[in-house]
Amino acid sequence: MALRKEKLLANGVIAEYWKVDYFSVDVNSGILTCRLTLFKDAEHKDVCGGVNYSKEYTFNVTKQELSGDCHALSYTLIKGKNDPELEGSIDI
Repeated sequence: MALRKEKLLANGVIAEYWKVDYFSVDVNSGILTCRLTLFKDAEHKDVCGGVNYSKEYTFNVTKQELSGDCHALSYTLIKGKNDPELEGSIDI
């Protein structure tokens, strides 16, 4: 599970593979925090720690939402943020 959307970095590298590589849950307060990290492409997602570009998101969620797949929920909530940087991204 990931998103594909090209981003031209300051160093001239084009990266396109956005992956939730971390999330944490505070069930008592209904908070889901996740980090979306950018990698050059799918082939490099497990080789290195990304291209030094990531975004962190915090969401208020219900206990019912937290009882499911929080990794998948992270992607759903991120896509719902209408982040211009991710506009037009493709689920992969």
